[in-house]
Amino acid sequence: MGRAQGCLTGTKHFFRHLIKDGSAVLSVSASDSQAYEQNVLSRTAALVIKRTGNVAESLNVPYELSGEASNGVDYVELLGVVTISAGNASATIVINPIPDGAAEPVETVGLALQSPAPDIFPPPYLLAATRTLRHSAGVSIRDQLLPPDGLSRRQRLVWLWRHRHVIVPLPAPLAVTNATAAATSWAVEASSDLTTWQEIGVTQDPDEFVDVNPGDASAPFYRFRQLSSP
Repeated sequence: MGRAQGCLTGTKHFFRHLIKDGSAVLSVSASDSQAYEQNVLSRTAALVIKRTGNVAESLNVPYELSGEASNGVDYVELLGVVTISAGNASATIVINPIPDGAAEPVETVGLALQSPAPDIFPPPYLLAATRTLRHSAGVSIRDQLLPPDGLSRRQRLVWLWRHRHVIVPLPAPLAVTNATAAATSWAVEASSDLTTWQEIGVTQDPDEFVDVNPGDASAPFYRFRQLSSP
């Protein structure tokens, strides 16, 4: 028993040493949370996969998709693997809606990064699981562009129960100018009791945040912190 415990402890220290010495840590966030079937200038949404640590080699990262929108039907098919090229710290996955001419309610696309195969050691990367770095994120798909008068900020939360996604409208930036709105990032926090809050993600989208992990709370509360200054 003592020798087994010693082995386990040694393995943990060795594993931590490998992580510290350059294993990539991956996270994903939405740089643009809204996509539209309508033919407008900015009709696609985008999810950015970032890595810290070693960027010398290319990295293939599998991911799983979820949401009301169907891969290859509601948006151009994604293959389930993204490559971060050698020397690059990030890669972008574009959600490109397929116009079908049918009136549909808002839909979501959730993306969750997957761990590397367990038989690979040391692992080529680790998944972030901190308050500020997440390994899942989401975007929305609508038929038409939202009105430019801030309609989304007056809407309430939109629950999509089948996949337990929540579309959360964001407040207006503290100083409302075109430059500020473009540069603003929001840290999003959630709570089930208005007492204990947890940061669940960061978004650069000025209008909304898609929560793909609302947990077991039937009606979570959200609050926001503006990260960039006017």
